[in-house]
Amino acid sequence: MWLSVQKSTLRGLRNEVEDAVVLRLREAIPAEVKVTLVADRGFADQKLYALLGQVGFEYVVRFRQCITVTNDKGARRTAADWVPKAGHLRKLPQALVTADCTQVGTVVCVKKKGMKEPWCLASSLHLASAAELVALYSRRFTIEESFRDIKDLRFGMGLSQVRIAAPERRDRLLLLSALACALLTLLGAAGESRASSRPTPTSVAPTHCFAKAACTTKPSPTCPSTACALSSSDSLNSSASSLFSAKPSGSFEGMPQSSTP
Repeated sequence: MWLSVQKSTLRGLRNEVEDAVVLRLREAIPAEVKVTLVADRGFADQKLYALLGQVGFEYVVRFRQCITVTNDKGARRTAADWVPKAGHLRKLPQALVTADCTQVGTVVCVKKKGMKEPWCLASSLHLASAAELVALYSRRFTIEESFRDIKDLRFGMGLSQVRIAAPERRDRLLLLSALACALLTLLGAAGESRASSRPTPTSVAPTHCFAKAACTTKPSPTCPSTACALSSSDSLNSSASSLFSAKPSGSFEGMPQSSTP
């Protein structure tokens, strides 16, 4: 789901637009469906936390390191100061965020090896472990991959090069792009399911020794080249030549030859 807005009309109204999308999403999804919203730092806002609680959405939202976090014992520090060393996870249940002490379910802070910056996550899923929340937030990066597929001119749909004045026309293009992505995802999932349902072979597939005509011993099914004892280089050359001369041009051993009626 998305909403196209003229950039000139967005100034000072970004939060209202984002809230409108959340409310529309709530209307579109049945009440019995559990929804967890995952968002980056640009969306972290205490009003958003309250709105998500009102509509019944769970959330995992990353926020900036400079935000004040208070644990359940009253200790108050910036989020950066709560990040443990050596890549360990720290979970702060029933934490309060911002100087206004907004209640969230839990806060997780981590900086694993390879991360450019720490992850400071606010979540309503207080029963989930810190590792589960980090893994859940990691799934957000599929959104970035979708953006790349939509915008990239060489490897995607090239919408970054499109200039459209009317938001309605842009919405139609995004709809076609979303349908294409959904179809490709379904086809990929079906292919993986079909491949995983095939039985795993229990025996080693037969292998052909390229120079088997010149071998004095039977090739090994695992490594034909190591079991081949060639009588001489001359016999190898002559046998290989007879092997190729016995086959018509364009055909290979083990493949049926086509005949012209």
